[in-house]
Amino acid sequence: MTLGSGGNVLIHCLEGNGRTGVFTACLLKALGLSGEAAIAQVRRARQGVFQTSLQEDYVLSFRP
Repeated sequence: MTLGSGGNVLIHCLEGNGRTGVFTACLLKALGLSGEAAIAQVRRARQGVFQTSLQEDYVLSFRP
């Protein structure tokens, strides 16, 4: 199974916030979403996942 086949993927660290959101949003960017769209999609799945503006800035500046 690949990420693009429509299956579910679980990504988690200790609390599921911070690193998990950054990693997931960067993965979504690598799959073709814009930074803003990736952040919005992760937020829809889990509220409060980004704990600092630096985490969001990292996602926005990430280059796959």
